[in-house]
Amino acid sequence: LTAANERKISVLEVTGSNVVSVAEHVIMTILILVRNFVPANQQITIHKKWDVAEIAKDSYDVEGKVIATVGAGRIGYRVLERLVAFNPKELLYFDYQALPKELEEKVGARRVLNLEEMLAQSDVVTINSPLHEGTKGLFNKELISHMKDGAWLVNTARGAICVAEDVAEAVETGKLR
Repeated sequence: LTAANERKISVLEVTGSNVVSVAEHVIMTILILVRNFVPANQQITIHKKWDVAEIAKDSYDVEGKVIATVGAGRIGYRVLERLVAFNPKELLYFDYQALPKELEEKVGARRVLNLEEMLAQSDVVTINSPLHEGTKGLFNKELISHMKDGAWLVNTARGAICVAEDVAEAVETGKLR
């Protein structure tokens, strides 16, 4: 900011300007992962074949899944709103602050006060929280160990919320898809 001020450059914050785009990106990412889109696409475009059985064995429906968000603010709540149409088994959220009752009821979401408890129940977990001292490195080996085996983790928030090496190891071992 000092350098910008010295050069008379305006620095502006446009809070909330991309919340819809990010929420839609979260939904798209969930669908890409759960429906096994990338391997299906590669099978067709790179290998020039279509073996539906090979793709279908790792392709699932979002319907009937327990989906959770870490953070239910401007983005996290919009993610919950958009997930309703997919008829999940349950929508969960973990946040320091509860949503107003009418918003919880609108989307049918349930607040879980213990993060590890929420992760243990969830098929899909999306991170929609800001990066700060309390969230930096939050998704590490220890926390990931509480997740369901084979769960999907979507982080469209800040990369540093996850310990990349621990997430990679969890994917390699099958703890995460």
